[in-house]
Amino acid sequence: MIITEVFYGIACNRCGEICDDGEHSFWNDESGAEENAMNYDWIEEKGKHYCLNCYEYDEDADKNIIYPDYPQHLKDLNKFLKTILGYSHETKESEEFFVVSKSLHNRISLDSYEVSYIKGLLGENLVSIEYQKHPRYSRNECIITIKK
Repeated sequence: MIITEVFYGIACNRCGEICDDGEHSFWNDESGAEENAMNYDWIEEKGKHYCLNCYEYDEDADKNIIYPDYPQHLKDLNKFLKTILGYSHETKESEEFFVVSKSLHNRISLDSYEVSYIKGLLGENLVSIEYQKHPRYSRNECIITIKK
């Protein structure tokens, strides 16, 4: 017998990260998904959800400060990396750039067609694609620097 079951998860409206408690990313109902996210310091503001990396609490004003949305080209890059290489990549931000780092398990570098796709996706927003040894593990990392 085939049955259909709907599951619910929470994704950050700014960066797209899915709330994952280490065992579960999806729940049988919306309230379970929201409760789990709130247990991990996610917030909900005006119907949108934000992970701990995408807001800060201003004690003086007694309110949450939501960081500006990621530009679409960064969201598209993150989606592409999740699709081809899996979920574990990190995005850091400075005043001028976003730096996306992705561990390359059992690979030295991205394939040429992957690099071509990224270059086409980011266009003039791409600053560089570089590779370096992971500081703690014996694998390479791909470091992609993007203009804000």
